[in-house]
This record gives sequence, C-alpha cells and structure tokens, in this order.
Amino acid sequence: MYDNRIVPALAVMGVLMTGLYAAAWWQLIGGAAPPAEPPPAVEEEPSTDQLYYRVTTADGERHVIQVSRIDAAQAVLTATERFGAGATVERLDDAQAVEHERAEAGPDPLVWTGLLILLPLTLLLAAARLSGRDAATQRVWQAIGPTLGGKGEAVKAAARVDDRGLQSALGAINRYHEAELRWDREIDRIMDLRLAHFTLTLKYCPRCNTQVHARVSADLSQIPSCLSCMAPLESKELDEQQAQVVKRLVGEAPRRADSEGVRFSPGAFIFWSLIFPPLAAAYALRSAR
Repeated sequence: MYDNRIVPALAVMGVLMTGLYAAAWWQLIGGAAPPAEPPPAVEEEPSTDQLYYRVTTADGERHVIQVSRIDAAQAVLTATERFGAGATVERLDDAQAVEHERAEAGPDPLVWTGLLILLPLTLLLAAARLSGRDAATQRVWQAIGPTLGGKGEAVKAAARVDDRGLQSALGAINRYHEAELRWDREIDRIMDLRLAHFTLTLKYCPRCNTQVHARVSADLSQIPSCLSCMAPLESKELDEQQAQVVKRLVGEAPRRADSEGVRFSPGAFIFWSLIFPPLAAAYALRSAR
C-alpha cells in the first residue's frame, strides 16, 4: 500500500544506528578493559572546601547552607540572615555532605548519554508499526476484495482489527486502488460506492423460472422479489455478473503507490537518520501515508 522500500530502510537503519549509538556510549564510558586490580576502598569526602549545615526554621522547615571551612562561624550568621532568629543550625557530617553534593549535581551525565540509545529505536518502532498496519490492510483487502464489500463485523473478525483499524485499512485501500469503500455502521455493511453506477440484469427468476427482466444495482443493496413466487431474485448469475464488475473496477484502477513511491527518498532518509533518528522515522511514516 506504500513504497516497499520504507520498512526495510527503517529496519536496517534502526539496527545500524542502535549499534552505532551503543558502541559510542560504550567507548565513552571506557568499558573496553576493566582495571586489573580494584582500587583500595577509601572513604569519599566532600569535593569542595565548604562545610554544610542543616538549618531548621521556627516553622520546622529544613534547608541546607554551605560556608567556608576557614570561617565556619558564619553558619549561624548566614542562617539568621536567611531564615530568621529562630533558626537552629546543625553541621552535616562528611557522608551527609557527599550525599547532598550528589543530589545537587543531579544524575550522572553518562546516564543521559546512555539514553541517547533510545533515539534510533524510534526507527525500529516505526518499522514495526508500518508492518503491522500493512498486514492488517492486506487482511481486510483479502476479506472484501472479491466483492468490494461485506459485513463490517465479519471483516473485523477475519482481519483481526478493531473499528479504528478497519477504518484505517479502508482508507489505505481507497487510496491505493482509487476505490470508494464506505462502512455504513447502521446496517453494518461495507460497500464500494462505484458499484452503484453499474447495473446487473436477470431475465428469469431462479426459483420459478418466470421471466422477470429485472435490473439490479451491482452493489446488491436492494434485490427485488419475483412478482410470481415472491422470492428474492438472488442467484448465482447475479453473483457472477457482480464478480465481473468487481474485476473490471479493480483491474482498471491505477495503483497510486506505484507512481507515488518516489516521494520516499533514501538519501533524505539517511540524512535525517544521521542528524536525528526520530526525524527520519517521522519522514518515513509521512511518506507511507
């Protein structure tokens, strides 16, 4: 239903870019060779020449301030100036000071760098999405293609799609085959509106063999009854005539994807993949509309 180069391009580029990002991250953290001997355990100390104090205000709120090790007496003065005369001061030990510094510093930059590996995964997710959508569309087409119509619930069950998936598949089929499929939910019927422009003829009633010379719309939405036996004029002959009309409509309709596939440019896709993989995924999805 779209350029058949898109899904392979997404899958191959997704694998390559994920491997490239992972290798770059591994090289960044220097994980090629661990140290021969673990360094001796040492107690971590605060990284600055500052002392940390916990200040408790008169309202019970807690804050942390820092002052120079040279003049630790400034802690009381600083706490009073910032939080009022009722504030109490308590010095943090070295372990608490280190913990506070880590909290202030935020997450390790390597963690954020590692998350960049998720960017090329958008290419693989886009490939999976397009593959699933295309498979669902093919199943819907297999269910309605022979007659360009059918019961909505039966088609959903056969194609394993929900209402949204069915509507999406019908839209894709309409674009690809230049069809006019519509799903009338009130009567739960899918039909191609083009069939209404064709007429089928029936000369004899299939039940009583009486001449009827009936003219029936090719969509078989309204089948008259025989005036003699009152039976509906449903017959194998009408089905065969409808099949010929369907074959003609499907065979004459141009495949839009064949002519519009040039919209997807491998060069542009590779460029966006190298710049920012999510943009490449968005470009591919847009080209597959």
